[in-house]
Amino acid sequence: MLKNFCQKDPRWQHFLIPGTDLNISGYGCCVCCLADLASYAGKNENPLSLTPKLRFINGLVYWNSLTELYPQIIFRGRMVNPVWADIKRQLDAGSPVIVRINLAKKKKSRLDHWVVLIRQLDQDNFLVADPLQKYLTTWQDLNLIDRKIYVGVFYDFLV
Repeated sequence: MLKNFCQKDPRWQHFLIPGTDLNISGYGCCVCCLADLASYAGKNENPLSLTPKLRFINGLVYWNSLTELYPQIIFRGRMVNPVWADIKRQLDAGSPVIVRINLAKKKKSRLDHWVVLIRQLDQDNFLVADPLQKYLTTWQDLNLIDRKIYVGVFYDFLV
């Protein structure tokens, strides 16, 4: 079962991302998403316990470091501008997908954020673990101006 870890949780919100002066509260959406995937695979991790075990390059997570830590969580790749068919195929196989979206409230602005698509609910809606929220939400409820997925990060799970 996937846990939705909130980056504003007081247990880890002030913890710094290795090699930076950035904390999980403001910049930890990636590590929260990776902790979500670790929990999905049955690992007893949260953003505080997982972050020091991951590798970072200039403050950016090295996606394969989750596989290095847990070989049964297999990094399959990072795809720029993924097509919905690839995402839906991964979800249909039972594997959540980490995606980068734009939270900006103005057109032509950019505010990168990472969330986990867990499963498809209907034709245009998905169950989502958003690190900015304490509870699971839906794709439609994210209230995005731009519904584009800029990057998809794909993992397979051996359970």
